[in-house]
Amino acid sequence: MLAIYTLIWVLIILIFGVPLIIIGILRGEKISQRLGIWQNAPANAVWIHASSVGETSHALTLARSIRNISDMPVIISSTTITGYKQLLKNASEGIYIYQQPIDFPPILSFLCGKIRPQKLIIIESDMWLGMIWAVKRVGAPIIIVSGRLSGRTVRFARIFRPYFSFMFSQIDKIYARSEEDRKNFIAAGAPPEKVSVAGDLKTAPAKQDFALERPHRFPVVVFGSVREREEDLFIRAAAEIVREYPKVLVIFAPRHPERFDPVARKLAQSGIRFARRSESERFPENCPVYLLDTIGELRKFYSVADIAVIGGTFEDYGGHNPFEATVCGVPVVHGRYTSNNRHLFETLDSAGAAFEVSPEQLVPKVLEMASDADYLNRLKQRAKQTAEKIAASPEKYARMILADETK
Repeated sequence: MLAIYTLIWVLIILIFGVPLIIIGILRGEKISQRLGIWQNAPANAVWIHASSVGETSHALTLARSIRNISDMPVIISSTTITGYKQLLKNASEGIYIYQQPIDFPPILSFLCGKIRPQKLIIIESDMWLGMIWAVKRVGAPIIIVSGRLSGRTVRFARIFRPYFSFMFSQIDKIYARSEEDRKNFIAAGAPPEKVSVAGDLKTAPAKQDFALERPHRFPVVVFGSVREREEDLFIRAAAEIVREYPKVLVIFAPRHPERFDPVARKLAQSGIRFARRSESERFPENCPVYLLDTIGELRKFYSVADIAVIGGTFEDYGGHNPFEATVCGVPVVHGRYTSNNRHLFETLDSAGAAFEVSPEQLVPKVLEMASDADYLNRLKQRAKQTAEKIAASPEKYARMILADETK
C-alpha cells in the first residue's frame, strides 16, 4: 500500500511539481515548510495537525490546554494557507506553527526523523497516509480527537478498503465527537475497541478577547460562513430585511477569502449600500450591510448579533458550525444541509435555539424573530443555555492525550 501511494506522489511531483511550486509562491506559501523543512521546530513535542481555519482554531484551544497542564512544547500544522496565517496571528509561547508538508512519504520520514514527536494529534478527520506512516515509524502514538466521519466517506472507505484498513491499523485511538461518528469510523474499518465518544472540540469555549461595542442598530443579522452558491440567495434576503428594517445591520461573512471581491461586486450590482471591514474597522453609520472581508473575526461579530444565519446549509456543503453563534447567545436559522454538524444542529433545533427553514422561509423567519423583542430575548437565553450544556472541555481532551494509556 505504501509503495503504491509513494509511486502516485512521484508521478504527481514529476507532472505537476513546478506549476504547484509557482502557484504556492504566488499564494504566499512557505515552500520550504511544504518540503518538510521546519526551522526551529522543537524535538519531542506534541504535534497537532488540523486542516483549515475552523479546525486550526480548535487545535489552538487544545494546544493551550496542553500547555496549561504540561511544559511540553506543541507543534500545530495546517493544511491550508488561511489556517496557517490564522494560527500565526494567535500563537502563544511554547506553540510552534508550520504549514503541513506535502504527503510524500520520504519528506515526512525526514521531518519525523528530525523532530521525533511525542504524539500526533489529528483534529477531526484530516488523515494523510504519509504523515501517519512516518509518525508510527518513529514510534509515536497517533490519536484522532473530535473525530468526524461522514456517510460519504464511509461509502468511499468501502470502495478503497485496503487503504483505509492500513490507515486505521496505524492509529492508536479515535475520540469521536458523537455516537453517529463513532459508528461511521467503525463502518469505515476502524477497530471498535479503538473508537469512543469524547465530545466535539467545536463546542469548547474559546478565549474571549472580543473588543467590539454593540452597534446602535436593530436587528443585527449575521450571515456567517457564506458559500458561493448561497451568495445570491443571501443578498436577496438581506435586501428584503433592509426594506422591512431600515435600521438593520446585516453582517455578510463569506467563508473563503477568494470570494470577498466577487461578493463586493454582487452587493454593488444589487444596489445595497455596504461598507467593507478591510476599509473601515468601525460599524458603518449609513450603510445597512457590512462585508466582513477579513479572516478569523466571525465569532467576534457573532458576539454583537441578534440573529445568525449559518452558511453552508442552504446548498449541499454540509453546514458550518452553529455553536460559534449560540455560545454568544445568538439564535440560529439554517437550511437542511447539516451533515457535517448534524448532532449540533439537532440538539439546538430540539432546544428551540435554532430553526431549520427552506430558502423561501428564510426571510419570514428572520422577520418573525426580530418583530417581537420578548420572543427574541427568550431565544437568546435558550441559545446561551443550550450552548453551555453541550460545551466540551478542552482540558479533558488534553488530559486524555497526555494520559499514560494513550502512550
